[in-house]
Amino acid sequence: TSGNSYGTIQSAINAATAGDVINVCAGPYAEEIYVDRSLTLLGPNATVAGNGSRSAEAIIEVPAGFANYGSLIYVEPNTNNVTISGFDIRVPDATIPNTYYQFYTGKVSNLTLRYNRWYGGEIPIYILATRGQGFGTNLLIEGNYIDCGPNVNNSYNRGMYVGGTSGTIQDNVVLNCNIGIQYMPFENPNQGFLRRNTVSAALVSLYHNYQTKGAGLVTWEQNVTSVAANPRITGSLALQVAGAWSQ
Repeated sequence: TSGNSYGTIQSAINAATAGDVINVCAGPYAEEIYVDRSLTLLGPNATVAGNGSRSAEAIIEVPAGFANYGSLIYVEPNTNNVTISGFDIRVPDATIPNTYYQFYTGKVSNLTLRYNRWYGGEIPIYILATRGQGFGTNLLIEGNYIDCGPNVNNSYNRGMYVGGTSGTIQDNVVLNCNIGIQYMPFENPNQGFLRRNTVSAALVSLYHNYQTKGAGLVTWEQNVTSVAANPRITGSLALQVAGAWSQ
């Protein structure tokens, strides 16, 4: 809203105040992004689904010297009201066997990840609110396109790994994963909805586990699953829903 310009995404974040909107132009951004305040980050395709007909991208990619187990985008736990939309986030195949995450956070609420493209990395979207942190709410992961590429052969790979955070995961395309979408509500009392996602995986496409006593209802509906074209093992399961756990 100030009209100021910055040379990197991180410098714009550092200059922003809570509630600001940062518009990111097309081009490559080889940087590690740290978000510690409520912000909206909009790439050039913030209104176009990840598998839609998109214009030139704002590409967030691995910088030189990126640490093993690093995250290209990290949101500090308890940083609520963050939106990231319209980006292309990439981890090249050449980084294997190092382990990189594209997005990582702990307990947050009102987090929106919408209309992004994600390629490579062990876990593109990694959200884990532990019991000690409390639970996140009002998550929205919508219209993303995820291709894990050769990470389909990594037994730890997930397209999305969501724990202790309730909300809606819908209209995403998740390809070439070992496990497509893993959702673990623990005892989060709020409802969850996972619908109209298209997932191809080598082992498990939709994986629902760690739903303990006190958890809210979780609805899975109208999802389409298939075995990835390059599965790690023969006879993979296209769909597995774990039984609800109780105490």
